[in-house]
Amino acid sequence: MTNLQYFNQAVEILLESGNEDAVFDTECIFEKAFGINKTQYFIRKNDTADTEKAEDFLRMIERRKNYEPLQYILGQWEFYGLDFKVGEGVLIPRPDTEILIDYVLENKVSDNPIIYDLCSGSGCIGITVAKNIESAKVYLSEKSPLAYKYLEENIGLNGTTNVYPYLKPIPEVLEDFPEADIIISNPPYIKSDEVPFLQKEVQLEPTMALDGGEDGLYFYRLLKDYAIPKLKKGGYIIVECGDTQARDVAEIFETDIILKDYSSIERAVVKRKE
Repeated sequence: MTNLQYFNQAVEILLESGNEDAVFDTECIFEKAFGINKTQYFIRKNDTADTEKAEDFLRMIERRKNYEPLQYILGQWEFYGLDFKVGEGVLIPRPDTEILIDYVLENKVSDNPIIYDLCSGSGCIGITVAKNIESAKVYLSEKSPLAYKYLEENIGLNGTTNVYPYLKPIPEVLEDFPEADIIISNPPYIKSDEVPFLQKEVQLEPTMALDGGEDGLYFYRLLKDYAIPKLKKGGYIIVECGDTQARDVAEIFETDIILKDYSSIERAVVKRKE
């Protein structure tokens, strides 16, 4: 069979499974399996496919058919122009979160800021900030050993030497950190009873990174009680929240600073320490 025949077969398999992004997913998986990018594919689409690579390709397509996240299959995903390794046990970086980075880069507070990234997961937030503010010291905290493995890999992948990772939960980890100029967090914020009804792909991401307690606000209260007191005067905390939670989080933090994402959804809350 040719590359084109395998490609078309894969698209049909994914379409039959209800995948609305069948062509895009097939392109990504094809490049991963065959080492052929989109341009090369069009040049070589009528070539006979490498049988061994074709078998790997179809196995990956089968995984995607069974709703395994595309990012897990590829093993890597881009966030804010950087690459991050991802897989089972770690939350997938999403574009919505990039507004946190934009805000921090525009509001550095000091020339040599101390920054926390709490509930770090893959480390995409803290590592990206560290990469863009080389004078910063960025402390990352993650309590899941599975996610922490990816965090460590991503520190090496991106060559960030100004980050300090900790495998420790809030609030214990805060005892080890110096006072902060900036605290960033994308904590779990899905209501516990809503987790089983999320999209099938999302359900394959770690529950620990999704479940925010009965009302989805557990971690924001934790941050208010333990993280905000670690802020220096003039510093701030910025958190991501669910698309209906911003007002509730703002009330918990006693602030009125709410940021909208690129889809004009209220996505982040900022609390400054006077």
